[in-house]
Amino acid sequence: MEEREENQQDKTEEATEEKRRQFREEGQIASPKEIIAAVALIAVTIGLFMIGEQFTGALKISFQRTFAAIAERSRDSVAIMDIVSQILAPIVPLITAAVIVLTALPSIIGLALTRFNWSWKKITPTADKLNFVSGLQRMVSTGGLEEFAKVVIKGVTLSTVLFIFLKREIDSSSLAYFQDLKSYSFNLFSSIMKLMIWTSVTVGILAVADYGYSLFRLERQMMMSKQEIKDENKAQEGDPLVKGQRRRMARELIMRKNIAAVPTATFIVTNPTHFSVAVRYVRGMSSPVVVAKGQDFLALKIREIAKKNDIMLVENKALARTLYKTVKVGQEVPPSLYASVIEVMKFIYQARGRDYFERYNLQGAVG
Repeated sequence: MEEREENQQDKTEEATEEKRRQFREEGQIASPKEIIAAVALIAVTIGLFMIGEQFTGALKISFQRTFAAIAERSRDSVAIMDIVSQILAPIVPLITAAVIVLTALPSIIGLALTRFNWSWKKITPTADKLNFVSGLQRMVSTGGLEEFAKVVIKGVTLSTVLFIFLKREIDSSSLAYFQDLKSYSFNLFSSIMKLMIWTSVTVGILAVADYGYSLFRLERQMMMSKQEIKDENKAQEGDPLVKGQRRRMARELIMRKNIAAVPTATFIVTNPTHFSVAVRYVRGMSSPVVVAKGQDFLALKIREIAKKNDIMLVENKALARTLYKTVKVGQEVPPSLYASVIEVMKFIYQARGRDYFERYNLQGAVG
């Protein structure tokens, strides 16, 4: 018991989306059954208030037709069916509408509150659910005692409200003896409506409170410890060691590709230490192409290979940074940078002479 309390105390973090999804799949959601019952009762109350007089009038017509039919002598099946249809005609539409509303409205409210959640796991029979001992243990567990306490609180609250209302109505009903039938009927209907309103309000408040507590308890059950969150992230995203190895392998692959293309470059533009961009341009190409680029360690490696292959390194901080950030490996240099690239090539021509460009067949490029 103490170990369980300690584990609960360790769970200080809010549930992740994955944890919430698991709870929903298992059908562990805040039950809206009290809300649904309250909605149905409120719908009945509103319906009686809106169509009570119309329904009373329809019943009156049905009774009149019933008494009139009794006096008729015709008793064949066709006549009886016709009489029954005439008797039911005034009230069937109202009853049908009431049934549709009382069926659809609570269902829609319930589905909306549960976000259309449906779980077969909740209703699938299991050995534990059918076990009498397990059921008894659930009844005397903390959850079972909480449910019992809620039932008692609801019953006491509703009974108290009804007692107060009925006491008031009984105290004022002594005057009904002196009223005519029409006034008595009106007052009786008024009392019934008051009773429905008092009951609806009480049940509605209890339902909202119960649903709010269910949400609170569910959130408390879903809370996770920091270790559980770490384990979940590890399961979803993979072991950090494996991820690190994958990142290193990806970096090594990129580095090998960049290094392999450096000997084909015409010149290297440097930052001078942070960035190195290898550019290739020979006569006949529509525009220069970035064949390799790197930052920090990779930049140093590119410069090292360039020196081994006698490729000219030109320091141009602005151009190196811009090429590194805006041009991908294998892409052409944009026209907006042509002027800067030509300046670099002119510098190379002045520093290394015609022989360097003849090696790359660039005489027409610098001209």
